[in-house]
Amino acid sequence: MAINQKDGKKAYMSSKITYRQQFTRCGKQRCLKCKEGPGHGPYWYAYWSEKGRTVSKYIGLCLPSTIEEQQQAGKEAAIDLGTSRHTLVLRVYLLGQFRAERWSEGSWKALDNHIWQRRRARALLGCLLSSPRRRLGRERIMQFFWPDLDRDVAANRLNGAVHELRQILEPDSGQLASSKLLRLERDMLELADETYIWVDAEAFEHLMREAHATHDTQQAEHLLEEAAALYKGSYLLEEMYSEWATPRRDALQRTWIGLLLDLAQIRIEHKALVSAIEVLDRLRSTDPTNEIALQRLMILLIHLDRRAEAIQMYQQHVETLRRDYESKPLAETHQLYQTLCRGDVPDLPISKANSNILSEQEHTAHIRPASSTSTTPQFSFTRPIFQLSRHKQSTLVGRSREMETIHQTMHALEDPIKPGRLHFLLFSGQPGIGKTRLAEELSQEAFTRKWTVVWSRAREQETMLPYQPWIEVLHNLLQGIPHTAHPTLPLLSEKEHLHLWEAVLALLETVSNVYPLLLVLDDLHWTDDSSIALLAYLIQHLKDQRVLLVGTYRDEELPPTHRLRMLMSDLRREQALTMLQLQPLSHAQVGTLLAHLARDVVQSIQSQVAGNPFFAEVLAAAYIDKAQQGNEVNQTQHSLPMAIVALFERRLSRLTSECQRLLGKAAVLGRSFELRQLLPLATEHNEDTLLDLLEEALCAGLLTEEGAGAQIRYQFWHPLLVSHLHYK
Repeated sequence: MAINQKDGKKAYMSSKITYRQQFTRCGKQRCLKCKEGPGHGPYWYAYWSEKGRTVSKYIGLCLPSTIEEQQQAGKEAAIDLGTSRHTLVLRVYLLGQFRAERWSEGSWKALDNHIWQRRRARALLGCLLSSPRRRLGRERIMQFFWPDLDRDVAANRLNGAVHELRQILEPDSGQLASSKLLRLERDMLELADETYIWVDAEAFEHLMREAHATHDTQQAEHLLEEAAALYKGSYLLEEMYSEWATPRRDALQRTWIGLLLDLAQIRIEHKALVSAIEVLDRLRSTDPTNEIALQRLMILLIHLDRRAEAIQMYQQHVETLRRDYESKPLAETHQLYQTLCRGDVPDLPISKANSNILSEQEHTAHIRPASSTSTTPQFSFTRPIFQLSRHKQSTLVGRSREMETIHQTMHALEDPIKPGRLHFLLFSGQPGIGKTRLAEELSQEAFTRKWTVVWSRAREQETMLPYQPWIEVLHNLLQGIPHTAHPTLPLLSEKEHLHLWEAVLALLETVSNVYPLLLVLDDLHWTDDSSIALLAYLIQHLKDQRVLLVGTYRDEELPPTHRLRMLMSDLRREQALTMLQLQPLSHAQVGTLLAHLARDVVQSIQSQVAGNPFFAEVLAAAYIDKAQQGNEVNQTQHSLPMAIVALFERRLSRLTSECQRLLGKAAVLGRSFELRQLLPLATEHNEDTLLDLLEEALCAGLLTEEGAGAQIRYQFWHPLLVSHLHYK
C-alpha cells in the first residue's frame, strides 16, 4: 500500500482501490464551515476501475480500520516510492514563483535562491521543460537566448549554461559530462523525464486529463480541486518576456480558466451556489473580461435573492470595458441584464451533457459519419455560435471585387450537384490592409446563411508547437458535439501523422454533411510545417464536400523556404487555389471609410496612411479620443498611436541593431532615397556593408527597391514608418 498526499488532500491506495478524502459545501450563506473552513466532512470514498470505467463508493466519515492501521507503513512506502523505486530526485515548481526542491537524506529540501543567481541556468531549465518531450536543439536554444550574438559566442554561453545547470541538478556528481538528468545527443539537449524530475505544471495537466476522463462528478470535482491547488499563478513569471515561455503560459492559463468554469458548473449542479460564486469570483479577479463567468455569476446571484448585486456587477463590467478596453459587453450578456431588470429569474446554467433536449434556436441537427453503418447510433451536432474576436470598427469599404469572388465560391459550395468545387481561398497583403477584416465579413455572411463557422489564428510565439492552429479549430468545432459523441483522435506521435489526418478529415466530412463548413486560418505565415502539411492533405481530400478553407498571410513575413510557398505553387498548377492580393484603398475609399470626420481631418489622414485601412481607423480613433477629452487635436506625424507604434516596433525588432540604426538615418532622407545619398550619413560602414544591411531590410519587407544597377532607388514600406524612425 502507498500513500499519496498533495497540498493537504489525501488519498490512500490499497491494491487496486484508491481511498480519497473529500469535503462538501452546503451553499448556505451563514454556514461557518463553508465560509471559514474547508466545508463539511471529511468524507471518504473508494474508487476502483471496472471494464475501463471508474467506479466510486461512499465509505463514511472515517477510513476503514485496516487502512488506518497501515498509514505509517504507507508513509514509509511513499518515501521509498520517491527514492529507490522511482528515483525521483527533483521537484520543480513553475506555476507562480519559481522554486525547486531536491530529495536529500530522506526529505525534500528547497534549493537556495542564490543557486539561480545567474539567470541562464534557470532559463535553460524552464526552456527545456516548456518543450515537447523536454528536448530542444542547441541551435534553437541559441536562437531563443542570444539571437544577436555571433554563433561561436552563443555556443560558448550555452555550454556555460549547460555546465551550471548540471552542477545544480547533480551537485555530488563527479562526472557532469555523463549526466543522467541533462543529456546531449546529436546536438539535442534533453532533460530527464518525470521518473527523475517532477514538475507542477505537468502534474496539473495530468489531473486535468483525469478529471475530463472520468464520468463520476464527485471524483471530477476532487481532481479539479487538486489541480486548482497546484496552480499558484502564471507559468514561469520570471520569464514573462521570453517568447519561448509564452505559448506554454497561455495554454496553461486557458486550461486553468476552463478548470474554474468546470468546477463552478459541478457545484451549480450540486446546488452549492455560494461555493460556485467563490470559484467564479476567483476567475473574474484574474480575467475581468470573461463574460461566461459574469453571466453565471449574475444568474447565481438572482437565485440567491441578490438581484441588486447582479445588476451592479453588470454596470461595473460595462464601465471597466469602456475605460480599459474600449469595448462593450456581448449581446448575450446585455440581454441577460435586461432580463434581470424586468424582474425575471433565468434558469440555472445546467450543462448540456445533462440535458436530453437541445433548443431549436441552437440549430441542432442529428448527423451520422459517412463511413458508419446502419447500426451506428446517430449523435447530435450543435452549430457553434460564431463570435468575432473583435468588434468591427466600420463597414467594409473598397473590396467589391473580392466579395464577388467570395460569393461565387460560396454559391458553388451550396450547389448540391456541382462537382469539383473550389475549397481554398488565400488572402494576402501588407499588415493592416484588411485581410482579417475581409475574412470577418465572409464569416458573418456565412453564419447568416446557416454555415458552421470556425476560426483559428496562428501566433508568432507558437510557431514551434505542432498543429496548434488545428487544435484551436477542433476545440471550437467540438463544442457543438456532446462529450459522449466526440470522435476519438489518436494520440499524436511521429509515426501516426496519417492517422491523425484521416481522423480530422472524417470529422470535417461528417460535420459538413449537416451544414456547409467555413474554416478560417488567420496569419498562416506563423504556422508550423505540420499544420501546413495537414492543410494540404485536407485540400486534396475535400473536393466533394461542402467545406471552404480560407487563409490569410503576409507575404513579406513568409520565409522563402516556408512550406506554405511550396503548397501555393502546387495548388496553382492544379488550379485548386484562388489568391486574393489585397491592394491599398484609394483616396476616395479612405474618404468613405472616414466619412464621419471633418473634411480637413480626413484629408490629413489620407495623406499619411497610403491607403492602409487599419492605419486610417487607428488615426481616426485617436482624433476622436482627443476631441472627446477636450485636448488640442494634433495630427502631426510624430504623435503616432501605440497600436501603430507597436506594429512597427515588432517588425523592426527582427532586424539587427546595425540595420535598425541605418534605417533611422535613412529616414532623414524621406520615404525614398538612393545609396549615394545614404553614404555620407553612415560613414562607419563601407559600401559593401551598407548593401548587406539594405538587403536585410529588403528581405524583411521594410524597404522596396526600384530600378537596376546604379539607378536603384530604395523606398520605405510605409510613410508612417518613416515618421516613426525619424522621431524615435
